[in-house]
This record gives sequence, C-alpha cells and structure tokens, in this order.
Amino acid sequence: MRILSMSSKYKDSCCHPDQFSSCMNVIDKRVLNVALLGHNTESENLGISAFSLAQLAILDEVAERLGVSLSVDVFAGRRKVPGQTFGRNIAFRLIPDYCSPKRILRGLVTRPFAFRRCDLIIDMSDGDSFADIYGWQRALLYISLKLIAEANGRKLIVAPMTIGPWNHPFWRRLAGFSLRHADHVFARDEISARFAQEELHRDSVICSTDLAMVLPYEKRIVPRDMCCLFGLNISGLLWTNGYTGSNEFGIREPYADSMRKAIRALLDKGGVRVVLVAHVFPRKGVQELDIEACRELQREFPSVEVAPEFRNPIEAKSYISGFDIFAGARMHSCIAAFSSGVPLIPLAYSRKFDSLFGSLGYRRTVDLRSASSQEIAHALCTSVDQLQEIRAEVEEGNEKVTLLLEPYKACIYNNLKMALERE
Repeated sequence: MRILSMSSKYKDSCCHPDQFSSCMNVIDKRVLNVALLGHNTESENLGISAFSLAQLAILDEVAERLGVSLSVDVFAGRRKVPGQTFGRNIAFRLIPDYCSPKRILRGLVTRPFAFRRCDLIIDMSDGDSFADIYGWQRALLYISLKLIAEANGRKLIVAPMTIGPWNHPFWRRLAGFSLRHADHVFARDEISARFAQEELHRDSVICSTDLAMVLPYEKRIVPRDMCCLFGLNISGLLWTNGYTGSNEFGIREPYADSMRKAIRALLDKGGVRVVLVAHVFPRKGVQELDIEACRELQREFPSVEVAPEFRNPIEAKSYISGFDIFAGARMHSCIAAFSSGVPLIPLAYSRKFDSLFGSLGYRRTVDLRSASSQEIAHALCTSVDQLQEIRAEVEEGNEKVTLLLEPYKACIYNNLKMALERE
C-alpha cells in the first residue's frame, strides 16, 4: 500500500495557521485564478476541512507540474480569512458563503463579478450537501452557485462528492439542470454516479472517491504492548439523536446505548485498550459536540481514554494512523483511518458509507439503521481477532484509491493548462 506521508510544506502551512503569509511563495510565476465552492479549510467539522485541504494539496501538485502559482478564493464559512498560503504554489483566502436566504440572494448579484476573473471553478457542495434532505436553503445555495458559474461561461468542475438524494420533483429538476451544464462531473461513489445519470440525466459522470483519501499526514508511531489499541469515534450528532432529536436517520436502537454496550464488550474481552476519538469540534452553543459525548462515556467507563482535541484534520489523521483498529460514525474519521492503512469498521447512518467504501471493494460497514446493539458490539469484538485479514482488505482498497483519483487530477491539469495557453 502507498502511504502518503505529510511533507513539511503541508505540515507547516496547515498546522500553524497563524504563520500564514499573504504573499505568493513564488512571485515570478504566472498566476491563475481558481474558485472553490462548498469547501472550508477552517470548518469545525474536520471532514469538510479534510477534503478542502486535500483539494489544495492536489491543486498545489498540479500547479507545480505546470510551473504556475494559483490564487484561490474559497467560498465557505461565516467569516472572511485573508492572506493564507498552502504548499509552494497556493495563495488562498476564505470568503463567507453560508446558506442564509440573505446571503444566497446577495450572491445572485455579487457572484457573477467574482467568478468572471476565475480561470477555473471547482464545486464540492460540502461533500454531501448537493441534496434536498438538508432543507431548501442548502439546496438552493449549491444549485444557484453552479448556475451562476455556468451562466458566466466559466469552466466548472464538480469534484468527487455525494450526489443526491433529491426527493422533491421541483428540486430534482433544478438540480439536474445545473448538473447537466457543468463541464465535468465526478462522483465519490457508484450510487451517486448512477443517481446523477439515471435520475438527474447527466450523460457523463466519472466515478472517483473522496479527496480526503489523499489528505497528507504524519504516521504516528505508538509504543506497542500486549494490548490492541482500538480507536472508537463517537458522533455527537447521533448521540443527541440527530439534528432534531427525533432520530431522523432511522437508527435502529439508541446510538448512545449501542456505544455503551460496544465499549463494555470490548473491555470485557480483555487485551483491548479503548480510546474515544472526536472528529467534530463545533463552536460553543452548536449541536454535534463529539468531545462532550466522549467525556460522558469516559465518566461511565474510567478505564477508557479520550484523544486530544485536534486543531485540524491533518492532526486528526496523523493521530488516527497510530491505532491497531478503528471504528466510527463520522465518515471522514473513517476515511482518515482507511487511507492511513488502519483496519476499519465504519458505523453507517446513511447510504454514503457503504457506497463509498463499497466502491473500493471494502465490505466491513455495519449499518446502524438495521444492526442491533448486540450485533454492533459483536462486530467490533470480532474485528479485533481479524486484524491481519482486515488490514489486507484495506490495502487492496487503497490501491483502488490511487487509480480512481487519477482522472480527477488529470481533469484539473488539463483545464488549467488550457487556461494558461489562452493567456
């Protein structure tokens, strides 16, 4: 398996945001302008930050090959962050672009002017928000951004992301119209690719995988004893029974009870050291606080440990890479484990888990919507006895990751090369 180590150029840029410079690293290169929609390098959700930083790493690699520098506008979040750099060839800034009605309407006027200076626009729609299951505001935001880019004649790449579901006929038609007019469309799993073609009537969709698979990291070396080091990600979202508290994800048994039973089973098994891992660190007053759920479990099970709070997804992935085995309900915590070679048991609350990992030939997902708490505990305990077998399956899956991402990298390279030739 190919392990992607975190080079110093990314480590310095991503782990120490206070050291960012507002200047391009190489001022004598030609500069191309790129806009990233639905990305956020400073999201409290480390999954969104993970694929956003991985996107910058890919752009930096392409810019190096072309011998250019890139000026990148990242449209995301609630606050403006100017003058940051990434790698050797990227200068970027964050421009607020969240889904409030006022912000969306203002964007209909201001975005055309911002997009006209761009040589390339790449949309990610927060990874899985190109759908109507999160409400009309988010649906309208990511449809309108695509339509504005297309109306201004800008080259638009839809990066590998979840596409759908679109259940309401009105939103489905509008989403299909916006997707059909994009220059290139990539899906991060086979189900999304089929949905885009069959339901949204987009002719050409390339099945790829999640960009966070290539997020740089530094392999953590943990002194080994006789215990199996088991990392367990606890989702604050599921702990509080979903966004509304009404179990809108359809989890079969209360998630908190299932996690308690799983921890108890692992500790009773013996020879297992359990570390609870948070992957979302929202601001004060916001739901989904993974770390609070982890601390509550630690109070109930004093022998378990809680991982430190991570400043960014590179730190999180580096830490997760040191486990013997990992299980979690935050998809990007699972991606961090998988892509760093750690045996993994994804705990799914939606189709995106099995679809993503299934596209890589990896069939270890446990579906919380159908599995009982007893079955979940049994799956985690059994996995401890199957480490070598599961590790081999992870290695095979990572070989497919490299192949699936090559067309996407080539697409960015070719489009920026054409922009360079037009100047």
